[in-house]
Amino acid sequence: MDVMNNFLIEVTLKKRKFKEMPAWFEGIAKEYKQYESDERLVLDIPRDWAGFKDGTVINMLKVFGEAVYLALAYVSDNDDIVVDFEGRPVDKYAIVIDGIQKTKYIKKRLRIVKILDKSKEIFKVQDYSLNLDYLDSVIKVLDVYCVGASSTFKLKDFVQE
Repeated sequence: MDVMNNFLIEVTLKKRKFKEMPAWFEGIAKEYKQYESDERLVLDIPRDWAGFKDGTVINMLKVFGEAVYLALAYVSDNDDIVVDFEGRPVDKYAIVIDGIQKTKYIKKRLRIVKILDKSKEIFKVQDYSLNLDYLDSVIKVLDVYCVGASSTFKLKDFVQE
């Protein structure tokens, strides 16, 4: 399975910082709403959404300014280790998608570590970043495959204990 299918872009809008939601944004909010409270609105937008290419997201940043925050979200239902680029834990939440319990990890830059064989120290590390300067909003910036104890890299190089 392609790991890119597990990415979303989380848009968090602080409601108290603006008076009225623009009409063009209401349809987006209705379609992608994940959570809403009196304080904030959270949207989970697919990484390949047309709004990243047609300027809608840039317009959103201009209109809402400090009231909007974008982050990379990785959704997983397995035992991936997900940390930031420094190997520290990131915010995570339990969510349900299609009746399946999953974990959503949130940060602008995420490191995904897959342990392939713990006893033989075989693992894969991939770093991804949110970037609105490119057509694809999720950019892979590192891909390392470590094979066994003789590898130059160790798991502790990528994940803080």
